[in-house]
Amino acid sequence: MYCSFFTYCEDQARQRQQVTQEIAPSTIVSRIENAERGQQISNGVAETIKSFLAADDGQQRHLLDDSAEKSKNTARTVIKAFFEILEKLRSDQELIYYALCHLDGILEDARSRVTHFIEIMNHFKDSVNLIKILIGFLQNESSPDNRNRDIASHILAILIESQKKENEAYMKDSTDFLNWL
Repeated sequence: MYCSFFTYCEDQARQRQQVTQEIAPSTIVSRIENAERGQQISNGVAETIKSFLAADDGQQRHLLDDSAEKSKNTARTVIKAFFEILEKLRSDQELIYYALCHLDGILEDARSRVTHFIEIMNHFKDSVNLIKILIGFLQNESSPDNRNRDIASHILAILIESQKKENEAYMKDSTDFLNWL
């Protein structure tokens, strides 16, 4: 499992093992498949997440770091799948936590991967406003513990810092987030 638990645990290896035992990847995939069958999310999201989770850490890193165009597209598809979960399945707090940990883990393992996130936001045909998804998630967070909000805030801070200032499309969302803090 490729996750970051930067905020909550000094012993990350132990925490990763505990979360893996509590939230088995097969359970996560099953819940995503159910959401897909119920047309809550796009077709293919479950298979994308399932394939990513089936890979070991080294394979995931290779997928995310390979400069070949096919790998870049696959990496972006994985990131978009996790964001679709954040956007459309907000009522499932455990699934949200799982998705946020993976997104944060992708960035924490190598900050250079933020380019995938920025390219998703700046794509000329199929852009997705990742900043807005995370801000909306933060503003509507109703969980009694703050872990989802904190991880989302961390991802947001990385995206905002990396987003070029001249891109007016995200300046308002970035400013809203900083004001919210």
